[in-house]
Amino acid sequence: MLEVCREKTRAIGDTPGTLELVCADMANFAFDTQFDYIAMAYRTFMHLLTPDDQRRCLACVHRHLKDEGLFILSVWAATPSAIVPNLGPDDGDLEYAGRCPIPGSDDSILSHYSVSYDEFTQILSERHFIQEIDGDGTVLHAVTLPMIRAWTTPREMDNLVRLCGFEVDALFGDFDCAPFSRDSTEMIWVLRKAPAGS
Repeated sequence: MLEVCREKTRAIGDTPGTLELVCADMANFAFDTQFDYIAMAYRTFMHLLTPDDQRRCLACVHRHLKDEGLFILSVWAATPSAIVPNLGPDDGDLEYAGRCPIPGSDDSILSHYSVSYDEFTQILSERHFIQEIDGDGTVLHAVTLPMIRAWTTPREMDNLVRLCGFEVDALFGDFDCAPFSRDSTEMIWVLRKAPAGS
């Protein structure tokens, strides 16, 4: 992914500011500076599979934020109704996820997936089957991508971020900043580094 970012950066050319790409463990990184703002992209936090890793990551972010600094992250808003149908091992059946055209060509990306949940560990195991197809429907390339992630409930996340030294500025239910509700499928947490001693 860093190489993809480098390629896109070269394609864009000169832009204001600076960009430094770093390969590091998101639960154990160290820079010589603190930041006003840190963002953790779409559901990245879910790749921290244990409570210890989640706490270490949040502590690391907290150390790297300036006083009153802002941290924004998103996680899936897991609900029992979404989890229960997929409890237990993967049955091998794939569900259609979608088709996305590739700009500037007749080709498109076709996506299928399967998922299973471990209720005790709160781990979800996914299998994504991705195909690149041409305008006639011929498969040009196909790959199966496994993914393991952990889910947290809204109450767990709220307790976790507060115990790790953050105040909750806002909690949104989607990327359009709708208020979080029982029907939300996303949790967008807007967190601020709590003042020392609070």
